[in-house]
Formats: sequence, structure tokens, C-alpha cells
Amino acid sequence: MNNRMVEMHNIDVIALSIGSGFLIGDLSRSNSHARVIAVQEETRAISEKVDFDDFSIFQRELPPSRPSIVINSSFCNHHPVIDVQSMHVKGISTAGLIQVGGVDHIEGESRLKHIRILNEEQ
Repeated sequence: MNNRMVEMHNIDVIALSIGSGFLIGDLSRSNSHARVIAVQEETRAISEKVDFDDFSIFQRELPPSRPSIVINSSFCNHHPVIDVQSMHVKGISTAGLIQVGGVDHIEGESRLKHIRILNEEQ
């Protein structure tokens, strides 16, 4: 990784949730994972317990990662500073990543099952 200085002058992040990250500086590796079941039911109480094992989306094997692209390059940083004047982020969610700096490897996975149970369907 590079040894460089990062200058952040004004950062405004409204929301950060569910396996996400906001990172300043260089990073060797990022692995973000999120598994979410969202049940929306019109009744006052959820009628039954739900579990990740109940849904095939959480059991499937993920396809293998694509191989990294190798680019031979060299850099000469006369002024090795990352200077961000202003950043406004409304939201980072579900294994998302905001990275200010260098990163060698990013791997992210997000699996979401949303269930809506309406009174007219019951």
C-alpha cells in the first residue's frame, strides 16, 4: 500500500447500515457481507418465525469471483496526498462501501428476501 496522507475537510454521512463501511485511507482488503430477511405484515404481530434456512436464496452457492485484472504500471507521486474538499453521502447500505484512498481487493455480497403479507392475501 502507498504511504500517503488523506485530507478530508467536510464529511456528511446521513446513514450507514447493514454490513457497510465508510473508510478513509488505504485498505488492503474489504469483505462486506449482508444477509437480510424483511417481513412486512399488515397485522400487529408477525404470525410465524422466519429463518434464513427457509429460503433458497441464502443456501445457493455464489458464482466464483472473477479473476483480478493485472495491469503493470508504476507511479511517481510528487505530492502523495488525497485531498477531498467536501463529500455528502445520503446512505450506504447492505454491504456497500465508500472508500477514499487505495484498495487492493474488494469483495461484497448482499442477499435480501423481502416478504409482504397483506390482509387481503390471508
